[in-house]
Amino acid sequence: MNNTVKKVIIISPPAKKIIEPNYDRPEFPRPALAYLKTYISQKINDICIDALDCKFERLNTDQTVSTLIDSNYDLICITAFTSEINSAIELAKKLKENPFQGKIMIGGVHATALPMETMEESINFDYLIAGEGEKPLLEFINTINQGEELNQVSGLIYRENNKIIKSLNFHLRYSVFSEIDKPDWSWFKRKPTELRVMAQKGCPYTCDFCANPNGRKTTKRQVDGIVSEISEFYENFGVTKISFDDEIFGLDTKYSVELINKIDQLNIPSLHISIMAHARCMNKKLAEAFGNFNGNFQIGLGMETGDEVRLKEIGKSLSKDIVNDAVNRLKKFKNISIEGLFIIGHPRENFRSALSSIFFAASLNIDIAVFGIMVPYPGTQIWKDMKDNKNDYRMILSSWDEFNKQISSGFELKNFKRWQLEFLQFFGYNYFFLKRLKLLSWAKFIYVRKHEIFFALRNFLGNVIYRR
Repeated sequence: MNNTVKKVIIISPPAKKIIEPNYDRPEFPRPALAYLKTYISQKINDICIDALDCKFERLNTDQTVSTLIDSNYDLICITAFTSEINSAIELAKKLKENPFQGKIMIGGVHATALPMETMEESINFDYLIAGEGEKPLLEFINTINQGEELNQVSGLIYRENNKIIKSLNFHLRYSVFSEIDKPDWSWFKRKPTELRVMAQKGCPYTCDFCANPNGRKTTKRQVDGIVSEISEFYENFGVTKISFDDEIFGLDTKYSVELINKIDQLNIPSLHISIMAHARCMNKKLAEAFGNFNGNFQIGLGMETGDEVRLKEIGKSLSKDIVNDAVNRLKKFKNISIEGLFIIGHPRENFRSALSSIFFAASLNIDIAVFGIMVPYPGTQIWKDMKDNKNDYRMILSSWDEFNKQISSGFELKNFKRWQLEFLQFFGYNYFFLKRLKLLSWAKFIYVRKHEIFFALRNFLGNVIYRR
Protein backbone atom coordinates (compact mmCIF):
# COMPACT_ATOMS: atom_id res chain seq x y z
CA MET A 1 0.00 0.00 0.00
CA ASN A 2 1.11 3.58 -0.56
CA ASN A 3 1.95 5.65 2.49
CA THR A 4 -1.54 7.12 2.32
CA VAL A 5 -5.03 5.86 1.54
CA LYS A 6 -6.73 8.23 -0.86
CA LYS A 7 -8.84 5.95 -3.02
CA VAL A 8 -11.05 3.26 -1.47
CA ILE A 9 -13.87 1.04 -2.67
CA ILE A 10 -16.30 -0.97 -0.53
CA ILE A 11 -17.79 -3.99 -2.30
CA SER A 12 -19.96 -7.05 -1.84
CA PRO A 13 -18.65 -10.03 -3.84
CA PRO A 14 -20.23 -11.57 -6.95
CA ALA A 15 -22.49 -14.60 -6.82
CA LYS A 16 -20.78 -17.91 -7.64
CA LYS A 17 -24.10 -19.37 -8.81
CA ILE A 18 -27.76 -18.43 -8.61
CA ILE A 19 -29.50 -20.50 -5.94
CA GLU A 20 -31.74 -17.97 -4.19
CA PRO A 21 -32.45 -15.19 -6.73
CA ASN A 22 -33.64 -12.67 -4.15
CA TYR A 23 -30.19 -12.78 -2.57
CA ASP A 24 -27.99 -13.88 -5.50
CA ARG A 25 -29.55 -11.60 -8.14
CA PRO A 26 -31.14 -8.87 -6.03
CA GLU A 27 -33.15 -5.99 -7.40
CA PHE A 28 -31.81 -3.73 -4.67
CA PRO A 29 -28.32 -2.44 -3.82
CA ARG A 30 -26.95 -3.54 -0.44
CA PRO A 31 -27.53 -0.86 2.23
CA ALA A 32 -24.38 -1.68 4.24
CA LEU A 33 -22.29 -0.35 1.34
CA ALA A 34 -24.19 2.94 1.34
CA TYR A 35 -23.82 3.35 5.10
CA LEU A 36 -20.07 2.70 5.08
CA LYS A 37 -19.48 4.99 2.11
CA THR A 38 -21.57 7.77 3.63
CA TYR A 39 -19.90 7.66 7.04
CA ILE A 40 -16.31 7.70 5.73
CA SER A 41 -17.12 10.46 3.21
CA GLN A 42 -18.59 12.59 5.99
CA LYS A 43 -15.56 12.18 8.22
CA ILE A 44 -12.70 12.51 5.70
CA ASN A 45 -12.78 15.29 3.12
CA ASP A 46 -9.78 14.45 0.93
CA ILE A 47 -10.69 10.88 0.01
CA CYS A 48 -12.32 9.19 -2.96
CA ILE A 49 -14.56 6.39 -1.72
CA ASP A 50 -16.68 4.26 -4.03
CA ALA A 51 -19.06 1.33 -3.58
CA LEU A 52 -19.88 -1.65 -5.77
CA ASP A 53 -22.57 -4.29 -5.28
CA CYS A 54 -21.45 -7.04 -7.66
CA LYS A 55 -24.63 -9.07 -7.33
CA PHE A 56 -26.89 -6.11 -7.99
CA GLU A 57 -24.76 -4.97 -10.95
CA ARG A 58 -24.70 -8.56 -12.33
CA LEU A 59 -20.89 -8.75 -12.39
CA ASN A 60 -19.01 -12.04 -12.32
CA THR A 61 -15.58 -12.41 -10.72
CA ASP A 62 -13.54 -11.65 -13.83
CA GLN A 63 -15.60 -8.57 -14.64
CA THR A 64 -15.21 -7.39 -11.06
CA VAL A 65 -11.43 -7.88 -11.15
CA SER A 66 -11.17 -5.91 -14.39
CA THR A 67 -13.26 -3.07 -12.96
CA LEU A 68 -11.19 -2.86 -9.78
CA ILE A 69 -7.76 -3.17 -11.44
CA ASP A 70 -8.53 -0.40 -13.93
CA SER A 71 -9.46 2.00 -11.13
CA ASN A 72 -6.17 1.84 -9.17
CA TYR A 73 -7.60 1.71 -5.65
CA ASP A 74 -5.32 1.94 -2.62
CA LEU A 75 -7.70 -0.21 -0.57
CA ILE A 76 -10.46 -2.65 -1.50
CA CYS A 77 -12.84 -3.48 1.35
CA ILE A 78 -14.95 -6.61 0.85
CA THR A 79 -17.94 -7.34 3.07
CA ALA A 80 -19.30 -10.89 3.00
CA PHE A 81 -21.84 -13.19 4.61
CA THR A 82 -20.81 -16.78 5.29
CA SER A 83 -22.32 -18.02 2.01
CA GLU A 84 -20.26 -15.35 0.20
CA ILE A 85 -16.87 -15.86 1.83
CA ASN A 86 -15.58 -18.29 -0.81
CA SER A 87 -16.48 -15.78 -3.49
CA ALA A 88 -14.57 -13.10 -1.54
CA ILE A 89 -11.56 -15.43 -1.24
CA GLU A 90 -11.61 -16.16 -4.98
CA LEU A 91 -11.91 -12.45 -5.79
CA ALA A 92 -8.98 -11.53 -3.53
CA LYS A 93 -6.85 -14.29 -5.08
CA LYS A 94 -7.52 -13.14 -8.65
CA LEU A 95 -6.84 -9.52 -7.71
CA LYS A 96 -3.43 -10.38 -6.26
CA GLU A 97 -2.59 -12.51 -9.31
CA ASN A 98 -3.21 -9.61 -11.73
CA PRO A 99 -1.39 -8.10 -9.71
CA PHE A 100 -3.32 -5.56 -7.68
CA GLN A 101 -0.91 -3.02 -6.14
CA GLY A 102 -3.08 -1.96 -3.23
CA LYS A 103 -4.33 -3.85 -0.17
CA ILE A 104 -7.43 -5.94 0.48
CA MET A 105 -9.55 -5.84 3.63
CA ILE A 106 -12.27 -8.34 4.56
CA GLY A 107 -15.20 -7.63 6.87
CA GLY A 108 -18.81 -8.58 7.46
CA VAL A 109 -20.69 -11.16 9.48
CA HIS A 110 -18.48 -14.16 8.64
CA ALA A 111 -15.23 -12.32 9.34
CA THR A 112 -16.65 -11.10 12.63
CA ALA A 113 -17.64 -14.61 13.73
CA LEU A 114 -14.41 -16.34 12.61
CA PRO A 115 -11.74 -13.63 12.38
CA MET A 116 -8.53 -15.63 12.76
CA GLU A 117 -9.87 -18.53 10.70
CA THR A 118 -10.80 -16.13 7.88
CA MET A 119 -7.32 -14.61 7.77
CA GLU A 120 -5.76 -18.07 7.83
CA GLU A 121 -8.06 -19.30 5.07
CA SER A 122 -6.83 -16.69 2.59
CA ILE A 123 -3.34 -15.18 2.53
CA ASN A 124 -4.69 -12.55 0.13
CA PHE A 125 -6.60 -10.72 2.84
CA ASP A 126 -4.19 -8.11 4.20
CA TYR A 127 -6.55 -6.81 6.86
CA LEU A 128 -9.74 -7.84 8.63
CA ILE A 129 -12.24 -5.69 10.49
CA ALA A 130 -14.71 -7.30 12.90
CA GLY A 131 -18.01 -5.81 14.03
CA GLU A 132 -19.72 -2.79 12.49
CA GLY A 133 -17.17 -1.42 10.07
CA GLU A 134 -17.74 2.33 10.01
CA LYS A 135 -15.68 3.43 13.03
CA PRO A 136 -12.82 0.87 12.65
CA LEU A 137 -12.44 1.68 8.94
CA LEU A 138 -12.26 5.38 9.75
CA GLU A 139 -9.63 4.69 12.43
CA PHE A 140 -7.68 2.49 10.02
CA ILE A 141 -7.55 5.08 7.22
CA ASN A 142 -6.59 7.89 9.59
CA THR A 143 -3.90 5.72 11.21
CA ILE A 144 -2.35 4.84 7.84
CA ASN A 145 -2.49 8.42 6.59
CA GLN A 146 -0.88 9.72 9.77
CA GLY A 147 1.87 7.10 9.67
CA GLU A 148 0.97 5.63 13.07
CA GLU A 149 1.00 2.03 14.33
CA LEU A 150 -2.00 -0.16 13.52
CA ASN A 151 -2.07 -1.93 16.89
CA GLN A 152 -4.50 0.63 18.37
CA VAL A 153 -7.21 0.34 15.69
CA SER A 154 -10.41 -1.19 17.07
CA GLY A 155 -11.61 -4.50 15.62
CA LEU A 156 -8.54 -4.89 13.38
CA ILE A 157 -6.43 -7.92 12.44
CA TYR A 158 -3.45 -7.42 10.13
CA ARG A 159 -0.39 -9.17 8.75
CA GLU A 160 3.11 -8.20 9.81
CA ASN A 161 6.32 -10.14 9.17
CA ASN A 162 4.34 -13.18 7.99
CA LYS A 163 2.32 -13.20 11.22
CA ILE A 164 -1.37 -12.56 11.81
CA ILE A 165 -1.75 -9.97 14.56
CA LYS A 166 -4.78 -8.80 16.50
CA SER A 167 -4.69 -5.14 17.42
CA LEU A 168 -4.65 -4.32 21.13
CA ASN A 169 -8.17 -2.91 20.71
CA PHE A 170 -9.51 -5.76 18.60
CA HIS A 171 -12.21 -6.54 21.19
CA LEU A 172 -13.67 -3.01 21.09
CA ARG A 173 -16.96 -2.61 19.22
CA TYR A 174 -18.57 0.69 18.26
CA SER A 175 -21.83 1.63 16.62
CA VAL A 176 -22.08 4.98 14.86
CA PHE A 177 -25.26 3.99 13.06
CA SER A 178 -27.23 6.84 14.62
CA GLU A 179 -24.84 9.34 12.97
CA ILE A 180 -25.84 8.23 9.46
CA ASP A 181 -28.61 10.61 8.49
CA LYS A 182 -29.17 10.25 4.75
CA PRO A 183 -27.07 7.56 3.00
CA ASP A 184 -25.31 8.27 -0.28
CA TRP A 185 -27.03 6.14 -2.95
CA SER A 186 -25.34 7.78 -5.95
CA TRP A 187 -22.95 4.92 -6.73
CA PHE A 188 -24.94 2.18 -8.49
CA LYS A 189 -25.68 1.94 -12.23
CA ARG A 190 -28.70 -0.39 -12.55
CA LYS A 191 -32.18 0.85 -11.78
CA PRO A 192 -33.48 -0.69 -8.53
CA THR A 193 -37.05 -1.86 -8.07
CA GLU A 194 -36.74 -2.20 -4.30
CA LEU A 195 -35.15 -0.25 -1.46
CA ARG A 196 -33.56 -2.09 1.43
CA VAL A 197 -33.20 0.23 4.40
CA MET A 198 -32.29 -0.05 8.07
CA ALA A 199 -33.89 2.06 10.79
CA GLN A 200 -32.30 0.25 13.72
CA LYS A 201 -29.37 -2.06 14.43
CA GLY A 202 -29.03 -4.49 17.29
CA CYS A 203 -31.32 -6.99 19.02
CA PRO A 204 -31.79 -7.56 22.77
CA TYR A 205 -32.75 -11.25 22.40
CA THR A 206 -30.35 -14.21 22.62
CA CYS A 207 -31.70 -16.69 20.05
CA ASP A 208 -29.38 -19.68 19.81
CA PHE A 209 -29.55 -19.71 16.00
CA CYS A 210 -28.63 -16.02 15.50
CA ALA A 211 -25.11 -14.56 15.47
CA ASN A 212 -26.48 -11.11 16.43
CA PRO A 213 -23.53 -9.35 14.72
CA ASN A 214 -24.69 -5.88 15.73
CA GLY A 215 -24.92 -6.69 19.44
CA ARG A 216 -27.74 -6.54 21.96
CA LYS A 217 -27.67 -2.76 22.35
CA THR A 218 -29.94 -1.07 19.81
CA THR A 219 -29.12 2.12 17.93
CA LYS A 220 -31.52 4.05 15.71
CA ARG A 221 -31.27 6.46 12.81
CA GLN A 222 -33.19 9.72 12.68
CA VAL A 223 -36.73 9.26 11.36
CA ASP A 224 -36.51 12.19 8.92
CA GLY A 225 -33.41 10.74 7.27
CA ILE A 226 -35.16 7.43 6.60
CA VAL A 227 -38.25 9.15 5.24
CA SER A 228 -36.07 11.26 2.94
CA GLU A 229 -34.33 8.11 1.70
CA ILE A 230 -37.65 6.47 0.81
CA SER A 231 -38.86 9.65 -0.90
CA GLU A 232 -35.64 9.86 -2.94
CA PHE A 233 -35.99 6.30 -4.24
CA TYR A 234 -39.60 6.90 -5.23
CA GLU A 235 -38.87 10.20 -6.99
CA ASN A 236 -35.72 8.99 -8.78
CA PHE A 237 -36.61 5.37 -9.57
CA GLY A 238 -40.34 4.95 -8.95
CA VAL A 239 -39.62 2.45 -6.14
CA THR A 240 -42.71 1.56 -4.11
CA LYS A 241 -41.36 -1.65 -2.52
CA ILE A 242 -39.55 -0.98 0.75
CA SER A 243 -37.99 -3.67 2.91
CA PHE A 244 -36.59 -2.93 6.35
CA ASP A 245 -33.51 -5.00 7.19
CA ASP A 246 -33.79 -4.34 10.95
CA GLU A 247 -33.28 -7.48 13.02
CA ILE A 248 -36.54 -6.59 14.77
CA PHE A 249 -38.76 -3.75 13.62
CA GLY A 250 -40.91 -2.20 16.34
CA LEU A 251 -38.76 -2.61 19.46
CA ASP A 252 -39.40 1.05 20.25
CA THR A 253 -43.13 1.62 19.75
CA LYS A 254 -43.03 5.43 19.86
CA TYR A 255 -40.18 5.63 17.35
CA SER A 256 -41.76 3.03 15.03
CA VAL A 257 -45.18 4.69 15.03
CA GLU A 258 -43.60 8.08 14.24
CA LEU A 259 -41.66 6.51 11.37
CA ILE A 260 -44.74 4.77 9.92
CA ASN A 261 -46.82 7.94 10.13
CA LYS A 262 -44.18 10.09 8.44
CA ILE A 263 -43.73 7.58 5.63
CA ASP A 264 -47.52 7.59 5.19
CA GLN A 265 -47.43 11.39 4.82
CA LEU A 266 -45.32 11.01 1.67
CA ASN A 267 -48.53 9.83 -0.07
CA ILE A 268 -46.67 7.35 -2.26
CA PRO A 269 -49.28 5.30 -4.17
CA SER A 270 -49.29 1.50 -3.89
CA LEU A 271 -46.54 1.50 -1.28
CA HIS A 272 -45.61 -1.97 -0.01
CA ILE A 273 -43.47 -2.28 3.12
CA SER A 274 -41.92 -5.50 4.44
CA ILE A 275 -40.56 -5.87 7.96
CA MET A 276 -39.30 -8.57 10.32
CA ALA A 277 -40.76 -8.35 13.80
CA HIS A 278 -41.09 -10.06 17.18
CA ALA A 279 -44.59 -11.08 18.22
CA ARG A 280 -43.98 -9.62 21.68
CA CYS A 281 -43.61 -6.14 20.12
CA MET A 282 -46.91 -6.24 18.24
CA ASN A 283 -48.94 -4.19 20.72
CA LYS A 284 -52.22 -2.44 19.97
CA LYS A 285 -50.68 0.96 19.20
CA LEU A 286 -48.18 -0.44 16.71
CA ALA A 287 -50.77 -2.72 15.08
CA GLU A 288 -53.08 0.26 14.57
CA ALA A 289 -50.25 2.26 12.99
CA PHE A 290 -49.74 -0.57 10.50
CA GLY A 291 -53.48 -0.96 9.93
CA ASN A 292 -54.15 2.75 9.36
CA PHE A 293 -51.31 3.03 6.87
CA ASN A 294 -52.33 3.92 3.28
CA GLY A 295 -50.41 1.04 1.79
CA ASN A 296 -49.66 -2.61 2.48
CA PHE A 297 -47.52 -4.17 5.18
CA GLN A 298 -46.01 -7.62 5.00
CA ILE A 299 -44.93 -8.62 8.48
CA GLY A 300 -42.63 -11.55 9.07
CA LEU A 301 -42.99 -12.94 12.57
CA GLY A 302 -40.27 -15.26 13.82
CA MET A 303 -42.40 -18.02 15.38
CA GLU A 304 -39.58 -20.62 15.13
CA THR A 305 -41.38 -23.69 16.51
CA GLY A 306 -44.73 -24.99 17.69
CA ASP A 307 -43.11 -26.83 20.59
CA GLU A 308 -43.52 -24.84 23.83
CA VAL A 309 -40.50 -26.47 25.48
CA ARG A 310 -38.21 -25.46 22.63
CA LEU A 311 -39.70 -21.97 22.50
CA LYS A 312 -38.52 -21.47 26.07
CA GLU A 313 -35.07 -22.88 25.31
CA ILE A 314 -34.09 -20.86 22.23
CA GLY A 315 -33.70 -17.48 23.99
CA LYS A 316 -36.46 -15.58 22.18
CA SER A 317 -38.79 -14.88 25.12
CA LEU A 318 -41.73 -16.22 23.16
CA SER A 319 -44.75 -18.48 23.67
CA LYS A 320 -47.55 -19.78 21.47
CA ASP A 321 -50.04 -17.54 23.28
CA ILE A 322 -47.94 -14.45 22.48
CA VAL A 323 -47.80 -15.52 18.83
CA ASN A 324 -51.57 -16.10 18.68
CA ASP A 325 -52.31 -12.73 20.29
CA ALA A 326 -50.03 -10.90 17.85
CA VAL A 327 -51.53 -12.62 14.81
CA ASN A 328 -55.09 -11.93 15.91
CA ARG A 329 -54.28 -8.29 16.64
CA LEU A 330 -52.66 -7.73 13.24
CA LYS A 331 -55.25 -9.61 11.18
CA LYS A 332 -57.94 -7.14 12.15
CA PHE A 333 -56.56 -4.99 9.34
CA LYS A 334 -56.98 -5.91 5.66
CA ASN A 335 -53.74 -4.21 4.51
CA ILE A 336 -51.55 -6.51 6.65
CA SER A 337 -50.27 -9.88 5.48
CA ILE A 338 -48.34 -12.12 7.85
CA GLU A 339 -45.50 -14.54 7.22
CA GLY A 340 -44.93 -17.10 9.95
CA LEU A 341 -41.25 -18.04 10.06
CA PHE A 342 -40.42 -21.51 11.38
CA ILE A 343 -37.22 -23.54 11.73
CA ILE A 344 -36.92 -27.32 11.43
CA GLY A 345 -33.90 -28.76 13.20
CA HIS A 346 -33.84 -27.18 16.66
CA PRO A 347 -31.62 -28.81 19.32
CA ARG A 348 -32.83 -32.38 20.04
CA GLU A 349 -35.58 -32.00 17.43
CA ASN A 350 -37.69 -35.10 16.77
CA PHE A 351 -40.61 -35.91 14.48
CA ARG A 352 -43.17 -34.94 17.10
CA SER A 353 -41.67 -31.50 17.73
CA ALA A 354 -41.10 -30.83 14.02
CA LEU A 355 -44.68 -31.78 13.17
CA SER A 356 -45.95 -29.58 15.99
CA SER A 357 -44.42 -26.59 14.17
CA ILE A 358 -46.16 -27.52 10.93
CA PHE A 359 -49.53 -28.10 12.61
CA PHE A 360 -49.19 -24.89 14.65
CA ALA A 361 -48.49 -22.91 11.49
CA ALA A 362 -51.58 -24.33 9.80
CA SER A 363 -53.72 -23.41 12.82
CA LEU A 364 -52.76 -19.73 12.69
CA ASN A 365 -54.53 -17.03 10.70
CA ILE A 366 -51.41 -16.23 8.67
CA ASP A 367 -50.98 -15.79 4.92
CA ILE A 368 -47.90 -17.91 4.45
CA ALA A 369 -45.65 -20.14 6.52
CA VAL A 370 -41.93 -20.38 5.79
CA PHE A 371 -40.21 -23.56 6.93
CA GLY A 372 -36.46 -23.17 6.91
CA ILE A 373 -34.02 -25.88 7.94
CA MET A 374 -31.67 -24.76 10.69
CA VAL A 375 -28.45 -23.21 9.37
CA PRO A 376 -25.50 -23.44 11.81
CA TYR A 377 -24.13 -19.96 11.16
CA PRO A 378 -20.69 -19.28 12.67
CA GLY A 379 -20.95 -17.21 15.82
CA THR A 380 -24.20 -18.81 16.99
CA GLN A 381 -24.78 -21.23 19.84
CA ILE A 382 -26.01 -23.75 17.26
CA TRP A 383 -22.62 -23.53 15.50
CA LYS A 384 -20.83 -24.20 18.77
CA ASP A 385 -23.12 -27.15 19.54
CA MET A 386 -22.46 -28.66 16.13
CA LYS A 387 -18.71 -28.22 16.41
CA ASP A 388 -18.84 -29.99 19.79
CA ASN A 389 -21.39 -32.63 18.63
CA LYS A 390 -23.86 -31.50 21.29
CA ASN A 391 -27.68 -31.62 21.32
CA ASP A 392 -27.77 -34.50 18.80
CA TYR A 393 -26.18 -32.41 16.03
CA ARG A 394 -23.75 -33.77 13.46
CA MET A 395 -21.96 -31.41 11.04
CA ILE A 396 -21.86 -32.63 7.43
CA LEU A 397 -21.07 -29.41 5.56
CA SER A 398 -18.57 -29.47 2.71
CA SER A 399 -18.37 -25.80 1.78
CA TRP A 400 -19.22 -22.31 3.08
CA ASP A 401 -21.24 -21.94 -0.13
CA GLU A 402 -23.92 -24.13 1.44
CA PHE A 403 -24.67 -21.67 4.23
CA ASN A 404 -27.51 -19.95 2.39
CA LYS A 405 -30.92 -18.95 3.69
CA GLN A 406 -33.22 -21.82 2.74
CA ILE A 407 -31.19 -24.52 1.00
CA SER A 408 -28.28 -25.11 3.35
CA SER A 409 -27.15 -28.71 3.85
CA GLY A 410 -24.70 -28.31 6.67
CA PHE A 411 -25.94 -30.75 9.33
CA GLU A 412 -28.20 -33.56 10.39
CA LEU A 413 -29.50 -34.72 13.76
CA LYS A 414 -28.95 -37.97 15.62
CA ASN A 415 -32.58 -38.96 15.05
CA PHE A 416 -32.92 -37.22 11.65
CA LYS A 417 -31.05 -37.99 8.48
CA ARG A 418 -30.61 -35.01 6.20
CA TRP A 419 -33.19 -36.25 3.70
CA GLN A 420 -35.74 -36.61 6.50
CA LEU A 421 -35.30 -32.96 7.49
CA GLU A 422 -35.76 -31.97 3.86
CA PHE A 423 -38.84 -34.20 3.54
CA LEU A 424 -40.39 -32.45 6.54
CA GLN A 425 -39.68 -29.08 4.92
CA PHE A 426 -41.54 -30.11 1.75
CA PHE A 427 -44.34 -31.68 3.78
CA GLY A 428 -44.70 -28.50 5.85
CA TYR A 429 -45.27 -26.27 2.84
CA ASN A 430 -47.72 -28.64 1.19
CA TYR A 431 -49.66 -29.32 4.38
CA PHE A 432 -49.97 -25.60 5.18
CA PHE A 433 -51.36 -24.62 1.79
CA LEU A 434 -53.63 -27.64 1.35
CA LYS A 435 -54.96 -27.61 4.91
CA ARG A 436 -55.88 -23.95 4.52
CA LEU A 437 -57.21 -24.53 0.97
CA LYS A 438 -54.89 -21.80 -0.27
CA LEU A 439 -54.50 -23.39 -3.70
CA LEU A 440 -53.92 -20.14 -5.57
CA SER A 441 -51.35 -19.03 -3.00
CA TRP A 442 -49.71 -22.45 -3.24
CA ALA A 443 -49.39 -22.16 -7.02
CA LYS A 444 -48.04 -18.62 -6.72
CA PHE A 445 -45.52 -19.72 -4.09
CA ILE A 446 -44.25 -22.53 -6.37
CA TYR A 447 -43.91 -20.13 -9.30
CA VAL A 448 -42.11 -17.41 -7.35
CA ARG A 449 -39.78 -19.85 -5.57
CA LYS A 450 -39.27 -22.26 -8.48
CA HIS A 451 -35.51 -21.71 -8.54
CA GLU A 452 -35.08 -22.48 -4.85
CA ILE A 453 -37.48 -25.44 -5.12
CA PHE A 454 -35.39 -26.93 -7.95
CA PHE A 455 -32.19 -26.82 -5.88
CA ALA A 456 -33.98 -28.09 -2.77
CA LEU A 457 -35.47 -31.04 -4.70
CA ARG A 458 -32.11 -31.84 -6.24
CA ASN A 459 -30.48 -31.88 -2.80
CA PHE A 460 -33.31 -33.96 -1.36
CA LEU A 461 -33.20 -36.60 -4.09
CA GLY A 462 -29.42 -36.79 -3.86
CA ASN A 463 -29.60 -37.30 -0.09
CA VAL A 464 -32.30 -39.96 -0.47
CA ILE A 465 -30.23 -41.88 -3.01
CA TYR A 466 -27.10 -41.75 -0.89
CA ARG A 467 -29.12 -42.03 2.37
CA ARG A 468 -27.37 -39.01 3.81
